[in-house]
Amino acid sequence: MKRPKFLTTLCLLSFIGIGSMLMIDIIEYAYINHLVTSLLDVSNMRVPQIPDLKLQQIPEDARALSAGLSGWNVAILIMEIMELLFCLWGVLSMWKMHKKGFFIYLTGQLALIITLVVFCCFFYFLGNDISASNIIKSVQIKMEGFFAVITLIWLLSPIISIVFILLYRMNLKYLE
Repeated sequence: MKRPKFLTTLCLLSFIGIGSMLMIDIIEYAYINHLVTSLLDVSNMRVPQIPDLKLQQIPEDARALSAGLSGWNVAILIMEIMELLFCLWGVLSMWKMHKKGFFIYLTGQLALIITLVVFCCFFYFLGNDISASNIIKSVQIKMEGFFAVITLIWLLSPIISIVFILLYRMNLKYLE
């Protein structure tokens, strides 16, 4: 059976999207790694003996925050790469006109959405942690632009995923 043009287009767009998400994940990983390195620099700084207790707490908080970020960063990257590979396997199966590819793709996309929600919750609580926000300010890293772009991607990703799932679902009748 010949692959419909619409299904071909969806698969090609998915290949591009999976490759783009992989690049974004690697950039995100590198940026957060840079943040961890900066936090470790802050944790090693000598704090002058000033009666301000919050200032005295910065190195310890920075050390704890960098350890948490480092662990999360690696875990999220590994999970997202595995989920993207799962999606790629599903798209390749649909490219070959196999119905099981849709369910593999669906599983990968739902796992990506769940990972995204967990990651967003982590950064939401991180942003609301007063000591973490003071540490980030003390490192003097301008994260607004980075987080604005990442937030836009985080907001659009589930919407795009759901649209693609529905579009692939419409083409399920052509798959064997």
